[in-house]
Amino acid sequence: MDTKPCPHCRQDIPADSVKCHHCREWVDWRGPVKRHLLPAVGVLALFVGFMLIMDRFMFEEMFDEQKYWQQPDAIQITSHHPGEDEEGSRCVIGTMKNVSETPWRSITIQVDYYNSKGELVDTSEDWSNETLAPGQERSFKVVFKSGQRDVEYDHYRVFIAGADDASRF
Repeated sequence: MDTKPCPHCRQDIPADSVKCHHCREWVDWRGPVKRHLLPAVGVLALFVGFMLIMDRFMFEEMFDEQKYWQQPDAIQITSHHPGEDEEGSRCVIGTMKNVSETPWRSITIQVDYYNSKGELVDTSEDWSNETLAPGQERSFKVVFKSGQRDVEYDHYRVFIAGADDASRF
């Protein structure tokens, strides 16, 4: 069996020893790393666990706020008609009204365009970061620049695609 002297007590120890069995000192650099690694891994695991728990609570709180899709009738499109923009693009102009008790912002208005077969051929949307107070009515304009040629636009559908509860901000 191969031996080597302990760098601390100079006693002969097996060559593959990590710790001296005479003086109990580490003779290999990996020993102290292993000894300090376990507590460090434990602290890291506790920190990661804490961050995951905090993220979970923050995520739940973020989604506790009222979103428009939980109240789909809160904002109504009261009127709309097709038109043309100054640059010759299609557009839909109309008005919307907040019929709920909640103030809304980041209101997204979407217009879906269909062909004569009823197939969806294009979509356009616009959004406003202004707050729409309860009972308030506001006009909107969704401009659509078609990137497709030879597409038949027979009819369209306009609706509110989403909004955020402004009282939460």
